[in-house]
Amino acid sequence: MTESSFYPSSASPNAFREKEHTGNQCFGIEIVPGTRCQLQCEACYKRTRERISVACQRENAQEDTPLADATDYISQAQEAGFREVALLGGEPTLHRDVFHIIRHIRDKNMTPILATNGIRFAKDGEAEKLEGTATTIVTHAYIPENGNGEHRSIDAYSGRKGYAEILKRAIDNLARLKDVTLVLEMPLVDSLYPHAFEFFRYCRERQVVPFIEISRSNDRGQPTSSVTPEQIRQLFERFQAFDAAHFPEKAAQHIHPPAYGNPCTMPITGVHVKNFGSGDYGGVYSCCAQHLRHGDLKEQSLEEILKSPTLAVYRDQDTYIVGPCRDCELYDTCKGGCRGEAVLRFGCPRASSPACHRIPPEVRNDPTIMAPQSCEGCPAEHAEGCSLLHRKNDAAFH
Repeated sequence: MTESSFYPSSASPNAFREKEHTGNQCFGIEIVPGTRCQLQCEACYKRTRERISVACQRENAQEDTPLADATDYISQAQEAGFREVALLGGEPTLHRDVFHIIRHIRDKNMTPILATNGIRFAKDGEAEKLEGTATTIVTHAYIPENGNGEHRSIDAYSGRKGYAEILKRAIDNLARLKDVTLVLEMPLVDSLYPHAFEFFRYCRERQVVPFIEISRSNDRGQPTSSVTPEQIRQLFERFQAFDAAHFPEKAAQHIHPPAYGNPCTMPITGVHVKNFGSGDYGGVYSCCAQHLRHGDLKEQSLEEILKSPTLAVYRDQDTYIVGPCRDCELYDTCKGGCRGEAVLRFGCPRASSPACHRIPPEVRNDPTIMAPQSCEGCPAEHAEGCSLLHRKNDAAFH
């Protein structure tokens, strides 16, 4: 793989992950099943129609990744040269050993990244358990709303009345910790899009990292937003102009998906260990949106899995990507946008991104232009879980 597969941090001043020139950067691990969460967020790719009851949440604790396995997988990641470990779910703070896992990551000289809804940290004394761990906390966007004091947007987005106030307490508690990096994430769903600029300004003025990204389709390929690539371009340009005027050192050099100032190379430089519940917690994928399983840590070592032929489709993306992204002048910066959007729309990680405003509307949904017309020569040609949707094969979407 050439160095062009990695973007330098100087080109992405807003990046909070995947910032170095290394082959292995972010090791993502779902330490609880994806359905184990107190919220029902609009943009959740694992969203179910009914919130899991508190009693059921307790019962589902037995489906969490066991501590011994989680720490073993993380130790293997450190040995393989990974620099960051992202703890995911579901809601990872529901894991009873989450702070033990965070300390293990720090002991291995890797950066812990905790993606959380923040509910646990709204309670007195919980945020302080992170002191000394230098953890990056990624939680939900908070929107300060005027008028009668209600926070309808965040409450409606999360599916939980009163969540905005809980989130605000969590953010205040976390912001007091000196060695914690706080990131607030806003997916651009229809209900949040109108508030995006005010949220962005709120973060900048409080020296909090805003992570504002496209809202990708859910795991069944259904869109979670009707916001267009053109609308996202206009919004990102507004962010860029604001930064140029007030925070020039943070201004994005280029406007591209999937997030303002944050290119995504996770499928190139990382892996994602999924937890499907029912004891299936060791499967290794290239990111949360991918369906191609490269191996299982319950049966193989990470070193063996990293040599899987199917990983070459992602790790050597420069060779295998097809369509307009391949010839775009910004490809070396954005690396084809969200690879998840590509696979969810076209069934193939080699396809170009349908979420990019630089690709004309009449082209971006045309599989004959955007996706490969044949699997011949692809390392994943015969792999279970890989399919081209325009060939009427949707076996990967289950």
